[in-house]
Amino acid sequence: MEIKTSRLSNAQIRINKFFPLRPIAYQPGLGQVFSVNVGVMLSQFLYWYGRGNDPEGWIYKTVKEMTAETGLTRDQQETAIKKCTKLGFLEVKLKGIPAKRHFKLNLDELEKQLPDLKKNANVVYLNPPALLGGSQRTITDNTHETTTKTTQFRQRKTSKGNVGTSSVADVISQRFGDRTFQPRAGP
Repeated sequence: MEIKTSRLSNAQIRINKFFPLRPIAYQPGLGQVFSVNVGVMLSQFLYWYGRGNDPEGWIYKTVKEMTAETGLTRDQQETAIKKCTKLGFLEVKLKGIPAKRHFKLNLDELEKQLPDLKKNANVVYLNPPALLGGSQRTITDNTHETTTKTTQFRQRKTSKGNVGTSSVADVISQRFGDRTFQPRAGP
């Protein structure tokens, strides 16, 4: 399968040539709530959810297929599967000859548990994307924009032609005027 290369750098394109499969979509919040391995496996199940031919929602994956798709070893897969089944949002059964693992993700149960699990794991997003609609920009996009703006603000020419730096308060005041930002007096 060909990887879309329109937004990739030349270095990324050269590295991707070593790997025949597309990268998986990974939800880092799942990794923070559970573990990285559980997050990777759940992200893959979420990708496959509803894409199979089984009307009841079962998908099958051998250990080898899951390793190829996620990079997780047999032991890592088994540990992740045990955690998900123990929490009640993943069912597993062996079926067929040779036996293939069949998985059924219970999205209702996962969705029901996530708020408390997320709260207990203290998951906080520094720059949360818009949840519904709008642009979902990457951290790289945000970091580049913020770094560029910060650099532009901080490097200003002084009256003598030298480059000087501004405090954050100065930058905000210059950009938005005093009506938006008023530094507080000391304690």
